Amino acid sequence: MTDILISLKNFLPALTGTQGSWLVFESDGFTLSGAVITQDKPLPVIRAKASSRNIDFSAAVTEIVDALKKSVGKIPSRAALIAPGIVSAMLDLPVDPRSPRSDDQMQEMVRWELEPLFAQQNELWRLGAVLMGRGLITAKQRQEILVDLELSTSAGGGRQLRRFGEIAIEKGYVDRAELDQCLLLHENLVMVDDDILCGWQPQVITDVDGTERYVWYACGMGMGQRKKWVKAFERNNIRLIWLYPMVGSCFPALHVGEDSAQERILIAVYQEQIACIRGTSRHVVSMTMESRSGQDVTVEDCINICHEHLRPGIENINVYGIDPSVSAELSSRLERKIQTISPESSGLVGVAAHLFAVAPQAHLPRVEAQDPAPPLWKNAEVRRFGALAAVFLLVIIVEISLQIERAGHVERLVMLDHKYSEDMELSRQMQGLNSEANALQKNVSKKQIRLAEISKNLSLAEDVLFYRQRSIPGLLRSISDVIGDEVVIDAITEAKSSEGYFLIEGWSMSDTAAQLFIANLDKKLLRWDLTVSSQNLRRGQGRAGHNGYNFSFRLVPRVPMELSLDFDGISRKGILGWGVSG
Repeated sequence: MTDILISLKNFLPALTGTQGSWLVFESDGFTLSGAVITQDKPLPVIRAKASSRNIDFSAAVTEIVDALKKSVGKIPSRAALIAPGIVSAMLDLPVDPRSPRSDDQMQEMVRWELEPLFAQQNELWRLGAVLMGRGLITAKQRQEILVDLELSTSAGGGRQLRRFGEIAIEKGYVDRAELDQCLLLHENLVMVDDDILCGWQPQVITDVDGTERYVWYACGMGMGQRKKWVKAFERNNIRLIWLYPMVGSCFPALHVGEDSAQERILIAVYQEQIACIRGTSRHVVSMTMESRSGQDVTVEDCINICHEHLRPGIENINVYGIDPSVSAELSSRLERKIQTISPESSGLVGVAAHLFAVAPQAHLPRVEAQDPAPPLWKNAEVRRFGALAAVFLLVIIVEISLQIERAGHVERLVMLDHKYSEDMELSRQMQGLNSEANALQKNVSKKQIRLAEISKNLSLAEDVLFYRQRSIPGLLRSISDVIGDEVVIDAITEAKSSEGYFLIEGWSMSDTAAQLFIANLDKKLLRWDLTVSSQNLRRGQGRAGHNGYNFSFRLVPRVPMELSLDFDGISRKGILGWGVSG
């Protein structure tokens, strides 16, 4: 059941094409490109793009997925792939789209018509094409090898003596490792004895005379190739939903937002094919494909393939993969405007337009990547789910009876639980109030102790400030009283350490005058409990340049004292100068 729900979840958005975003991958057989594409108007928008040339499908998908995740973060889990191994064709089937056959019948009819085309498709993936696609040889070198191969076969009497790869190695165009890689890639691209899975889109075309005819735009691919691609995506946790043919994948982008009967022509060139598609904004009218063996496309090639599709009312021709010089000459020869489609995103945008249903669904056929889910009654998981459901139902019946019997007990238990909860809530509230009261009491005690400390410090600070107001003027008067004419005071600095209150520096004309000044000042400062300390007397010049004696000394307390006040938890010592800079 889980697989069915997941399938619906991933499959329904793919059918509507109108939800979220898609991972769209495109492989030309040699390079795999992938992009995260979101819906926008008129054309879908490529949010991020990455490429890989790894020949292993799973490794190539992993490289691209990792690069996209680095670019945009989360990526969609559903994907569509443009695969080179898908054959497409316009089929005349005797089936009215308004009265379709069953899917099994349509599969058989389309498969019967497409089966001969797979032999032609395999011819496109010869070893020479693979070597060219990998960029190991040129078209000229490929032709040289073919000439040597033909000569070798003629010399052997029609028996092939040497192989294409051996000649390429002999000529030095490739080495053995490169050849082995291309041989492995060749095996992945060629379908051998495989069942074919088909997809189709009906095209109801009205001729000039008003007659309706039914053409089916169909495609098909080998089951083995589909399985390889599906596993490559599953290993990266991505569900591959649809597989599209490479030829014509860019055609839906030409008609986005249009709703008219105006016909357009697309000439698309791939490495080994050239195709011409004619259609309107509602359906595809005709399609022609030819092989080209890697040769350069000429104007004659383009004219030949589109000649039968040209109509008088067609004014514009869209081209893809054609050299600009060829396009210019083609425009001149056909006397029509040539519009070039960018190869970087053409197929990706075209398929995205088809997925998001902003382009007609008739423009592209596609193959389902996932097998349809089996009928529910055949699904073993559904049967297992039914048995489990029966057991589950029995358990529910027994449980209901037990619940009825226990209903009375449960009601009584609920009442008791409610009463117990109320009592417990009251108890918790009382405990909370007691805790709050105790906490408040402790806080009050701490605040009282703190208040006492602040009061004490405030009292000390007032005493210190009072003493400072009295002592500094007294100091200045004392100096003024004892200083003589031969002494000059240069600086009085409040001390920056605990060695004293003040540092006094000056100059005197003689040694005697300086010592007399210091001795008299020491006596004068008795009333202020200060004394002279750290005297320093030396010869030197004064500020006026006269020779004399420079002196300095400190004034320190006669009785050492230290005040320690605590304001807001910060210890400050020496408010009067002990250890505090003035």
